[in-house]
Amino acid sequence: MIAGWLFLAAAIGVEIVSTSILKAAAGGEGAATHLGYTALSLAGVLASFLLMSQALRLELEISIAYAVWSGVGTAAIAIIGRAFFGEPLNPVKIICLLLIVIGVMGLNMGPGGTPATARPYHPSVLRVQASNELVSALNDLDLALRALPGSSRGAPTRAR
Repeated sequence: MIAGWLFLAAAIGVEIVSTSILKAAAGGEGAATHLGYTALSLAGVLASFLLMSQALRLELEISIAYAVWSGVGTAAIAIIGRAFFGEPLNPVKIICLLLIVIGVMGLNMGPGGTPATARPYHPSVLRVQASNELVSALNDLDLALRALPGSSRGAPTRAR
């Protein structure tokens, strides 16, 4: 359980740094600086997503992990924006940030259902389910296109 939270904490940290670097990409001297900051920020976002996926793979529920990730990231960026970039932090923003923190805490304290580790998945099963849903959606689209007035696709038929 702790390993998942550690990966999540790392994902949050990398995401916060990447977002802060993105702010730096908006200023600076030359286009090369902007491009360098932007590339560094994109690499950080990718690393953050990889760390988050590892946290989810271990045991964290996606609803909890994403709420913590986005809530902590939002609060941290607001504080960094104030401290390093001179952005305003008024009472309304502070109250809203507190509401985010309260919401994340509520998700963590609420009744949990089945732990994520008790719901194993297998990627091949997910691929088959996704493929079946895609085929069904394409069949429905085909039927809708055939039913359009003036369609040259012929009479509607349901293929399987």
